[in-house]
Amino acid sequence: MKKFNLLFVFIILICITILSGCTKPKNQDVVLKSHNTETADTRWETIKEHGVINIGIVVDELPYIEKKADGKYNGYLKDLAEEIAKKAEVDVNFIEIDSTKIPTLLQDNTIDMVMNGYTQADTVNNQLKWLKPYITNHCIIVCNKYSDIESKEDLTGKKIGIVDETLSYTTTISDVNINNDELVKFTDEKEALRALSYKRVDALIIEDSYFYYYQKYNSHNYKVLDEIIYTYTRSIGINKNYTHLFEELQNIMTDLEKEGALEKIFVKWFGKN
Repeated sequence: MKKFNLLFVFIILICITILSGCTKPKNQDVVLKSHNTETADTRWETIKEHGVINIGIVVDELPYIEKKADGKYNGYLKDLAEEIAKKAEVDVNFIEIDSTKIPTLLQDNTIDMVMNGYTQADTVNNQLKWLKPYITNHCIIVCNKYSDIESKEDLTGKKIGIVDETLSYTTTISDVNINNDELVKFTDEKEALRALSYKRVDALIIEDSYFYYYQKYNSHNYKVLDEIIYTYTRSIGINKNYTHLFEELQNIMTDLEKEGALEKIFVKWFGKN
């Protein structure tokens, strides 16, 4: 009888062991979820936990952003990024990116947001959400102070300076009736303004942010026509699925605007215009 009892207990213990091995631990779901790729819109919490926000940039030139010889960054976007990070109480990590890969880099969380190299007009199938614009740009007509050019119509037959491969160039070709042989192409805005100063061209079609930046360092008297050729905005783009991240960053931009921080950065780089 005693042997039978011992055998019975032994069988019961084996069954309990087998059943416990097949039972899912209570915390297994949590472990699995922690390995998911931000499907629950937790990107903002991840940024706060790690204390850093990864910002994608396409290194360009001043006034927006340049990389100095010592590896540090300088420009309007650098100052803006640091103000956003300061408000969020995290550090900035700039990541130089290829503009053609921006949607992928946002989707796989290589970057948390993109500041330049891509505009809302480039977005395909609403892949990104855009914060409120940090700047509004205009393509304007600039000529020398005593020029007889008063409107877009007066550009016919004149030598018009343009910076090659820019929005100003594209806009001029599509929206302004100017022959290609009347266009004089330059590699950058500084070179174009110098040519206008020396009257090698009669007028420039140029983005106003670049014009006002370089004008600060140039004593030459220019005339800016009231007529605006084209208007567009520059914004910060994020992964469209991260609603919480979007809301937090949007609130930060609103606060920076109310506090005058955005205006202070703007005046530093572009003047009061």
